[in-house]
Amino acid sequence: MADETFLDWPFFEKRHGERARALHAFTKDFPVPEHDGEASLDAACRSIVRSLGDSGFLDVCCVSNPKEKFDVRSLALSRDVLARRDGKFPGGKGAPVGESFPKEGVTLLAGGMAVTKNGPNTAGGKVFIEWASSLAGQKAIARLGHLSLRKDYTSDAGDNLSKIKYNWWDPDEMLKQREPWTKEALKLLGSG
Repeated sequence: MADETFLDWPFFEKRHGERARALHAFTKDFPVPEHDGEASLDAACRSIVRSLGDSGFLDVCCVSNPKEKFDVRSLALSRDVLARRDGKFPGGKGAPVGESFPKEGVTLLAGGMAVTKNGPNTAGGKVFIEWASSLAGQKAIARLGHLSLRKDYTSDAGDNLSKIKYNWWDPDEMLKQREPWTKEALKLLGSG
């Protein structure tokens, strides 16, 4: 992780930086299993996920207690570190891999921001939202793996979001299915 300056952003806590650095150290020493076909690729992916789980790095993927909340910042940082894994192509630069979106569609989980009425720092909240909505803010937020819905900027790669089919999730259905989906995810990850 050459550039760590983003870990000093005000919405990250000390534990987020510690986690990012620990995961980065893990990825530096973890060899990617060899694979030459679909079956061996599946086995390689399972091996990687199992190693991440055994090392405690999948704890942010599932929340087993319905009263707990996802630590979205840790999840985003984990995704960022894993996407930029050092190796043959340090920092992901020049790697023969790119993001792709399935033709069936992708889940769009829109993020939102608001300033609470009578909050402790309404003016500061408004300034933050203005910054986050600005071109500079969207570029910084995109660094965490989020796509921008601005017309003048989607990502540094120039993704054309108009070509992506989005599947919207009904929040009530997600809440209703949370427990069985969490159990299934834990089972698939070998944790449940």
